[in-house]
Amino acid sequence: MRIMVICGAGYVSGKEKIMLSMLKGFRDAGDDVFCLTSSWGNGQYEKLMIDEKIPFKKIRLGFITKTLDLKAMRMTLEQLIYWPGMLLAYRKAVKRFKPDAVIHTNFHHLFLLYPVVSSKKITHIYHSHESVYNTSFYRRLFNLFNRKVKLFVSVSAFVSGRIRNLGINHEKTITINNGLELLNDIDPHQSPPIFTVGIAGQVGAWKGHEDLLDAFKILRDKYPGKPMQLFIFGTGKPEFTNLLEKKIADSGLRELVYWKGFVNDVKDIYAGLSVLCVPTRTEEPFATSALEAAQFGVPVVVTNKGGFPEIVQDAVNGYIVESHNPAALAEKLSLLLNDPEMVLAMGESHRQYVTGKFSYKGFIDTWRKTISSLIS
Repeated sequence: MRIMVICGAGYVSGKEKIMLSMLKGFRDAGDDVFCLTSSWGNGQYEKLMIDEKIPFKKIRLGFITKTLDLKAMRMTLEQLIYWPGMLLAYRKAVKRFKPDAVIHTNFHHLFLLYPVVSSKKITHIYHSHESVYNTSFYRRLFNLFNRKVKLFVSVSAFVSGRIRNLGINHEKTITINNGLELLNDIDPHQSPPIFTVGIAGQVGAWKGHEDLLDAFKILRDKYPGKPMQLFIFGTGKPEFTNLLEKKIADSGLRELVYWKGFVNDVKDIYAGLSVLCVPTRTEEPFATSALEAAQFGVPVVVTNKGGFPEIVQDAVNGYIVESHNPAALAEKLSLLLNDPEMVLAMGESHRQYVTGKFSYKGFIDTWRKTISSLIS
């Protein structure tokens, strides 16, 4: 099969990692693959594709918004200026590659490309990584997409439900959970000498970093003699990271919190952690970090938002807590802090559960069978 993926990445997050993993899986199974990505990015995604020898082309895929914010309006105007050239670049890429199927991963980009998206000879699939809200705007938008998209594939049952709520027929929506691409050279997890908590991914208010800092302060104050560390992996906008820096200083946590920035190698993120926290405040579709931690035998503490209940079994391979609740988060971290054996047991349960239910082979096989049935 000839499969094109459209994944415009300003920076590398969970979605970009999954789409790269998917492209590799298709290629290794004998399919021809090609990626269209955005020229408005920091270069991280292109570097990963070059390293993996995935053919790609950068076009002016950006974002438009109806928000009357000066910065947002400037971004929309810039996109509109480049819009005709972007449409032409897409048509040229399609004409050159001749895909059997095109997988779209962002509703902004599908909307921008919509005038030149043809469903006559090409099967279009929308791969939903986001939790869309049931508003008149999204209902109109997705029912417009429904005219040209043959199938809506969601990363979790939670997201599939959100798509159906917009009026998309049940027959046109399916769930394919993301699969975990296992590494070969991972040592069995051992409890670190210091209780180390990590948070990985985009650094933004919706990810719950502030709640985790509040929880960590509660933990520090409750157990002042116990050694503990908090690692923050990822990058974010300066205005928010500056706010976090101030919060860390005001809370007296400077000596316990370590900023690691963007780290490409997952081994450098998870191998030294006791526990991973994903205290998301919004409806998380399907957190890649919660899967990645599993192969290192690292248990997770997550919030009861979105697709997390499809990954975490409460008190088995991690804990599920209410969002916006630092005290509840601190309570579960306290249990793990005081019981290293439970950290190891939960971590092993997480490893077995995730590697069994969310296998990479099953992920790729299901996607290939789905695409094959649509284009045959």
